Amino acid sequence: MSVHDELSALLQRYGRACDERAIDVLASLFRDDAVMTGALGTLGKPEWLETMKAERAFPVSQHMIGLPLVELGDDGLSATMDTYAVVYQCQLPGDDGPVITLGIRYLDEVANEDGQWVFVRRNATTLWMH
Repeated sequence: MSVHDELSALLQRYGRACDERAIDVLASLFRDDAVMTGALGTLGKPEWLETMKAERAFPVSQHMIGLPLVELGDDGLSATMDTYAVVYQCQLPGDDGPVITLGIRYLDEVANEDGQWVFVRRNATTLWMH
């Protein structure tokens, strides 16, 4: 598997873990000292994971993640990624609540540690909402 394929798989695992609310999987995708910046400000990994455990206004989500623009570091063990995604936030089937669609841009710093790519720093920006 190429480095680009491995990094794309990291992004896909992230999207699926968010959609499935799989906190243990999410935790495994981020380095312990990782920092996430987004709608809630800048949070360390433990604080960010707590927000992911919280009850949500939209119990169902689906991340559609595009192909990342990857810049591999000279060491081959670090990279930056620039990725667009569309995230659907919905109600359970049969519920008549609102549906929100978000356009997200992820700017990531990642590292390969012990043969596994992990997020080190993530900046998630909402570009649009419908």
